[in-house]
Amino acid sequence: MPDKNLMKFKKADNQLYNKIDELLTSEKYYKNGDLGIKYDGTMLDGSHTGDYTYFCETLAELFSTKSVNCLSQRIVNGWNGYVDGINDGSHDPSCKAAQQANVTPEIITSDGIFFYRVNPMLAFGAGQCSVNQVSGSCYNIDGSLPSSPKPWCNDCRNSARKFPAEAFTNTYITICVDIDGINQGEDPFGYGIRGNGKIIRGARAEEWLEKSTVPEN
Repeated sequence: MPDKNLMKFKKADNQLYNKIDELLTSEKYYKNGDLGIKYDGTMLDGSHTGDYTYFCETLAELFSTKSVNCLSQRIVNGWNGYVDGINDGSHDPSCKAAQQANVTPEIITSDGIFFYRVNPMLAFGAGQCSVNQVSGSCYNIDGSLPSSPKPWCNDCRNSARKFPAEAFTNTYITICVDIDGINQGEDPFGYGIRGNGKIIRGARAEEWLEKSTVPEN
């Protein structure tokens, strides 16, 4: 018999990639292929009502959902959901920490796939500006990132818009995919989502994609 969990994972992986692409290519949700700018041109920098839930809500709209509960805040020890220069495989520990803290799933699809962000208290528009632009609201004087980046970076963000090739840093929000429910067996799979729609799979997801759904004899 085929591995049902593996089939479910591959379906979830494919859905996530397809839905993120849909969000970026439809001007109903975002502008200029930028997850940090709403369709009406409003920047999602955390200073507007609904900034922190907007990505979750728009993503949920594209899924066949059983339940939607987009959160605006959560504290999870050990989260690593919003970092600069994140490496492949770094998302899995964050999702595991969230799972161990009995995180509340934000989106549950009709197929029984659970999606949740590690740190919903951050919006894509915050800090998503050119690493070459120095601004007191986003970067230190020497251009390095502050130890505690502020969730509002209007000046830096607006400067980055003038340089499209430099408009996105390697800043990701971690979204977790759980195929069998919170703390029900399989660990969650971590994905890094960037503001321009780029997705980096965690190590476990890459490993599972290489597996065959048909067991060997």
